[in-house]
Amino acid sequence: LGEYSALALAQAFDFETGLDLVKIRAEGMQMSGNQHPGTMAAVLGLDDDQIINICENFSGGIVVAANFNTVGNEDASPLPPTLKISDLRMVLP
Repeated sequence: LGEYSALALAQAFDFETGLDLVKIRAEGMQMSGNQHPGTMAAVLGLDDDQIINICENFSGGIVVAANFNTVGNEDASPLPPTLKISDLRMVLP
């Protein structure tokens, strides 16, 4: 939600409008989660190419690199709700 904080700080909208926008976003995210159940996992210590390669070669469901936060800190999503962390460990180098 950092983009909303940045826009509010830049006075792109007032505080109340910011709250309305965050509420709309939250409702949309909830609706999407209800329609497409899954989860997200943080992946630490690997570079972007390694994460992308692991996701592309994972055969236990659809897994994509969803968010590149900082060097060595990425998120993989959407993970099937039945996927266990041990399933992912099998594909990690």
